[in-house]
Amino acid sequence: MSLDHNTFYTSAINHLTLEKALEEHYNLNPVFTPWNKYPSKIQQDTMKSHDIMHVVFGCSTNLKGEFRVEITTFLCVNLTLKEYAAMVSNNEINKEPFDILKRLGFWRVFSTMFLHLWYIPYCMYISFKMKKKWPVLETEKFMHKTIGELRNEFGIMVK
Repeated sequence: MSLDHNTFYTSAINHLTLEKALEEHYNLNPVFTPWNKYPSKIQQDTMKSHDIMHVVFGCSTNLKGEFRVEITTFLCVNLTLKEYAAMVSNNEINKEPFDILKRLGFWRVFSTMFLHLWYIPYCMYISFKMKKKWPVLETEKFMHKTIGELRNEFGIMVK
């Protein structure tokens, strides 16, 4: 089976371990900086968690997928509102995303977000259906489990 952007962020990767799926995520997105190439530990931890969210929750890496990852991170993980706010307001963590947003342009980002506002109630539904919240900053212990096992364990629904 050939994995591309149309199939990778679906149940087609359920047989891959999280470690292998994360590796494939970077192979499909060679312009992305792998998490372990960031200079500081907080950047590494945050980017690893963010990229794992793409893989486990089945969110592509286009602008729509990035919006979905942010909504999913807000609603489906074990961070408190205070912890989430500290993460998104940290300039060391957010320099690269803000640079990307500037490059894409405000109108394009805003229009994509507006067109996908329906995802917020859908993500709330996903969150309520989950068996337990995803431990966003504690993923190391899951690296050798398959994506299917993780999605089943946490009750993560992927289209």
